[in-house]
Order: sequence, then C-alpha cells, then structure tokens
Amino acid sequence: MISLFFFSYKRISRNIKELHTIQKKFEFITTASDIIIMQYDVVYRRFTHWNPSSTEPHKSFNIKEYWAYIFPEDLPIAHQLVDFMDSRNDNPCTCEYRYLSPSANQYSWQYNDVFPFEHDADGRVTSYISVCRHNNKWHEVENKIMQFRQNISFITLSNGIMFVRYNVNNDTLYHLDNSGELTENIITFDTYWNSVHPEDLPKAKELINLMREHKMESFQTEYRYKNPDQDDYNWLVVNIAAYEFDSYHRISSYMCLCRNNNTWRQAMDEMIELRNRAESANKMKNAFLANISHEIRTPLNAVVGFSSLINDEMPERERNKFKLIIDQNNKMLLQIVDDVLALSKIESGDIDFIPTTFDIYNFIQSVTDSMRVVIRPNIELVCESQEHFNVSFDSRRLTEIISTLLVNANKFTHNGNIKISYNYQERGLYVSITDTGIGIALKDQQRIFERFEKVNNFVSGTGLGLAICKGIIEQAHGKIGVKSELGKGSTFWFWIPCKKEK
Repeated sequence: MISLFFFSYKRISRNIKELHTIQKKFEFITTASDIIIMQYDVVYRRFTHWNPSSTEPHKSFNIKEYWAYIFPEDLPIAHQLVDFMDSRNDNPCTCEYRYLSPSANQYSWQYNDVFPFEHDADGRVTSYISVCRHNNKWHEVENKIMQFRQNISFITLSNGIMFVRYNVNNDTLYHLDNSGELTENIITFDTYWNSVHPEDLPKAKELINLMREHKMESFQTEYRYKNPDQDDYNWLVVNIAAYEFDSYHRISSYMCLCRNNNTWRQAMDEMIELRNRAESANKMKNAFLANISHEIRTPLNAVVGFSSLINDEMPERERNKFKLIIDQNNKMLLQIVDDVLALSKIESGDIDFIPTTFDIYNFIQSVTDSMRVVIRPNIELVCESQEHFNVSFDSRRLTEIISTLLVNANKFTHNGNIKISYNYQERGLYVSITDTGIGIALKDQQRIFERFEKVNNFVSGTGLGLAICKGIIEQAHGKIGVKSELGKGSTFWFWIPCKKEK
C-alpha cells in the first residue's frame, strides 16, 4: 500500500514538473512572439486576460471597459467581433484593430485569432479563446513597402516610365501598375503591333523575338509607341532584363522598363536644327561675301578706271561723259552700302517704326510723282485707286517698299504701263503694283525674295531690294507676294496691318 502511494506520488510529481516545463515553454513562446491570451465569456459578457506562466486570470473586464481600449476608428471592427461571439457562432474568425493595453501609453495593432472554447450541455458556445498577437512590426513593414511603392510611382509618373512584364512560358505581355506590381492588364500582340509606329516595327519585332528566345539577359532599344487612349506617338527607350529563372536557371520572365524619351528627342531635333541653321548661316555668309564683293568690285572698277583716264588734255565732252559714268557708279556703291546696312538692321531686329497718320491717296500720288523721273519715258505710271482715307503707319518704311517695287517693275518693263492700286481690307492696307513686263517663272517666284537672288543676272542691282521689302513687311507683321506669268507681266502685292481713320 505504501509502495503504491509512493509510486503515485512520484508519478504526480513528474506530471507536475512536466506541466511546469510546458508552462515555461508556453510563456516563452507567448512572450517572445508578443502574444496574449484572452477569453470571452458569452454569458457574462466579460473578457479575461490569462497569465501564460500561471494559467491564472491576470485581469478581467467588462464590455464597456473593452470598448475604452479600442482605437475610436476601429470600434466598428470590435463591435462586429463581439456580435459574432454573442451569436455563439461555432466557427473561428479573425480580425485586426488598434488596441491600448492598460500598461501602454499608445495604441498597438493587434491581430486576433478567435476560436470557440467551451460549450454548454446543448452544444452552444459559452466562451471563446482569442490568441492576440501584436502586429506593429508587420504594419511598419507594410507602411515602408507602401511608401516605397509611392516613391516608385512618383518616379515613374514624373519621368514617363511604364513597366511591362513578359512571361516566356505563356508568351504574354502584362502591363504593370506604376509601382511595378503585376496587374490583370494583358497587352495582346495585336494591340502591341498596332501601337508601334509602322517605321519602328522591325525594332519591336526584334525585341519580342529576343525575349521569346530567352537567351539574352539584357537588351535596349528605342521606338515610337502610342497607347490606345493617345493620339500621338511617344519615343520610348526600352530596357529589358531577365527577371525570373526556372530551376535550370533558364529565363522564365523579363521586366521591361519603358521610359518616355520625347524630351531628349526634341532636344536632339533642336540641336540638329541649330546645327543646320549654323551651317546655312555660314553658307549664307560666304555667299554674302562673294556676292557683295562682286557687286562692289564692278562699280568700284569703273570709278577707279575712269578716274585714271580723266586728264586736262582730253576733250570736255568726253571728260563729262567719264564724270557721268563715275557719278553713276558712285551712286551704285552708295546704294549697295545702304542696302547692306538696311538688311543688317532688319536681320538683327533693330528696325524701328514711327507711325504717323496720313491720307493714303495723297501719299501714293507723292511717291509716284517723285518716281516718274526714273521711269522709262515710254512707260505709263498710273494710280488706279482714287479713294481718300487716313492710315496710321511709318510713311518712311512705306515709301521705301513702294519705291523698291516701282524700280523693279521699271527694270523689267520695256513698254506698256505700271499700275498701282490700294484698298483697306482685313484691318490692314493692301497695295499692289502691276506691270506689263517680262514676267517671272513659277519656280523663281519664291527665291526672288531671298538675299542676292535675281531673275536676270545681267540686269543691274544687288538682289537685296525684295529681301529688304520682305524684312520690313514681316517686321510689321504683314505679308508680301507675287503673281506672275512669263511674258505677261507681274503683280507684286503686300499687306500690312494698320488703323484706318476718316
């Protein structure tokens, strides 16, 4: 009997020791994992916080106290949990909310696994056990991941970056979101081919074929691409890199980073345009020097040559003839210098306009009267318009334009007439000068407004007159043009914006 009692006592002691060991392990696990055990009594609607080391209640509190520990915004979640347990649902459930422990000074995220624990004689749940795990670290990681995704999204949006993933196994392109996360948005190859600029299709097909072969780990290309919701193509620099590998270290997917390259392309186009302009300006400078040298040399040679021939012994009639030639060439030299200076001012934007108000009829009559001395005797100069109205414009510039056009008409008209007409239209002054001269071929009608361009190189002049007229008119925000046909004369016209006054 004593032996049996001793054996039972020894066995009970061993069980108690094992129980203590299990309690210690359980306490270590709960403490290390930041876990607390809560029990909810459905009948009395009370919570009990159990002590894992002693398996004794640590603290007990009622529903009202429980609500006070919940973060206000999370109270609906806590209410749902209590309603679930009060309904005596015999299934487990989970939930998460922010909870303020009695000994803490700030809320902590708490993840709850709730299980039915005790039942009455009818099988209804009478209490639940909740394993409550502090979840702050998980939320900190989640917040960091969310912040990282926001940063990535900001970078991609601000730099025009798009992520695309290619799956080698199912030969599928996926359009990822701005943070690089996989979405269900599949880019079909029909859509892809239709979105690539036709001229760049070979580059796009090369890219797809390289990924289908899945041998190269990285590649870069560039092509124009248009999203379905866009009207214009965008330049994309596409960098691909092997993203996933199978167990045999074979590439199973690629990540494609597509960056908008419009700004760089635009800058390159501007640089090319500036280079072309610089080359054109250099050619124009060389042409200018060659032309101006030729134009100056001709009258200068005449001045120098005839000046050296004049002496006191030669007949007066011949001497006067030489003086006239020298005088004409001096005027030609002066005209060349004036034209070059005028063109230089126009091209540098240094031309000024001093508007005055004057009667257009009287003005045209004055210009034509002063020009009659240079018009050939057998050519009739006629002003067809008779309307009187005042305009506000720089009369000096207007005189310069009309005089140049009349001089040109006189050069290429051997008989017939030169007619001037004017009217006020589209809030500006329209003037046309029509001659019965030799006319201008269609292919030459644009280039004659450029510097040193002449239809007939055997006719005197620098080829700067029309370029100066065009420069003055464009500076005044006007337009100039010509209508002509070989052998049937020409009509030069211009329009300048100005005010009309009665």
